[in-house]
Amino acid sequence: MTTYKIEDYDEAKLKMEELLTSEDYPIILLGNGKNGKTHLVKEMQTLGVMNSNWTWNPEYFPETCVLDDNGFSTHQPQPHYVYELRDHDQLSYINVPYSVIDMNPIHFD
Repeated sequence: MTTYKIEDYDEAKLKMEELLTSEDYPIILLGNGKNGKTHLVKEMQTLGVMNSNWTWNPEYFPETCVLDDNGFSTHQPQPHYVYELRDHDQLSYINVPYSVIDMNPIHFD
């Protein structure tokens, strides 16, 4: 896991663009609400940076992952997916490589 602590929306936009064009790992946008996660994804789609190779899942709940008989989850984040999570604790349920853009410092009223 690589976490990028973002201080403002423009920085989030630049990091998102970089990750979408350079990685295959799942991207997780982390934030407790009203910090631009959904807006960022829609902007990346509009600009064509987040193309049809990427899928957006705004309502991902890793804590609902079901483990198989070998202890592996059948519901782990997939490459070329962008997920939105609200709670940092949800990351503990994920056991595959991923990148996190932590947008918690950003807040829009």
